[in-house]
Amino acid sequence: MAEPGSSMPVIPVTLIIPIVNEALTLSRLLAGIASQTQRPAEILFVDGGSTDNGAQIINTWWQTSAWAEGSCHVISNPGGLPGGNRNAGIQRAKQPWLAFLDGGIAPENDWLGQLHDYALTHSARAVSGLCRFGGHGAVELAICALSAGVGTKLPVLPASLFHRDVFSQVGLFPEHLRAAEDLQWLQRLAPAGITREICAKAVVNYRHFPPTIRAAVLKWFLYEQNNTRAGVRRSQQNCYLAALATFLALCFVSQSYAATGFALYWFARGVIDPARRSHNIVWWARKPAAFFFAIILGPCLDVTRLAGTLFSLPQRK
Repeated sequence: MAEPGSSMPVIPVTLIIPIVNEALTLSRLLAGIASQTQRPAEILFVDGGSTDNGAQIINTWWQTSAWAEGSCHVISNPGGLPGGNRNAGIQRAKQPWLAFLDGGIAPENDWLGQLHDYALTHSARAVSGLCRFGGHGAVELAICALSAGVGTKLPVLPASLFHRDVFSQVGLFPEHLRAAEDLQWLQRLAPAGITREICAKAVVNYRHFPPTIRAAVLKWFLYEQNNTRAGVRRSQQNCYLAALATFLALCFVSQSYAATGFALYWFARGVIDPARRSHNIVWWARKPAAFFFAIILGPCLDVTRLAGTLFSLPQRK
C-alpha cells in the first residue's frame, strides 16, 4: 500500500463501489485503490445494508491512508440492490468522471490512470477495462473455468469509467434487479449514440467465485432469474430452451439416443468447454481436483440456469 501523503497525482474522478457484507474482500480492494498511480479525488462506498464491519474497515483505512485533495465516504442505502447503490453514488458524486468497482475486485495499480488517460487521448466518454478471472480453491477454479475462463480477461462494468453526462443521456441503472442491471444498462449505450471503448491496459482481478457447489447453484439460479427479467443474454437462454426441447424429443424417439446425446454434451461441457474458455488445456494444473469438479458442475450449472430461465420466463422483457 502506498504511504499516506505520497505524491501520486489526483484526478477528477469519483470512484463508486456498491457493497453489502464485503468485509472479507475489502483488504485487496482497498490496497489496490491506495496504490493507484493516479488516485481518484473522491471515493464513495454505497452500503446496501451490511451487517458486518465493512464500514469500520473502510473508515479506518482512510484515516491511515488518506491523500491530499481526496475524500472517502460510506453512504448508507439500506435495502439497496447493486443498481440502486450505484445510482446513489452517481447522484452524490462531485467529479466529472465516474469510475466503478465492486467488492471482491482488486485493481492493478495503473488501472484508473490507464482509463482516464485513454478517455482523454481518445475523446471517449465510456471506457471499460478488463477483468482477469481466477479462483482460490478447486471448486472456485472449476466455476471460473466453466463461466469466464481461468486467466481470461473480459470487459466488465465494474472496471469502467464514464463521463457523468453519459448518465444524463442514458439514464441511471435499473434498481429492481439483483444482478444483470449492468448488462441491461450497457445495452442502452449504443441506441443513445454512445460507444463503449475498451482499454486493454486497464486491468482488475476477480477471484471470489462460490466456494461450494451449493453456493454456486444458488447464485447461478438467482443470476439467471435476473438475466431473464432484464432481457439480456436472450440468445443463450433460447439455446438452453432449444436444448431442453431437443433432449425431450430424443427421449420420445429413443432413450438410447437421448443417453448418448446427454453423454456427449456432458463431456463437451465439463471437459472441452472449460479448456476453450480458459484458452488452456491444463487450466486445472494448479488445482488438479478442479478438473473433476468441472465435470460434475458443468451440467449442474446449466440445469440451474435453465431452471432460472423457466422460472422467470413470464417476466422476460
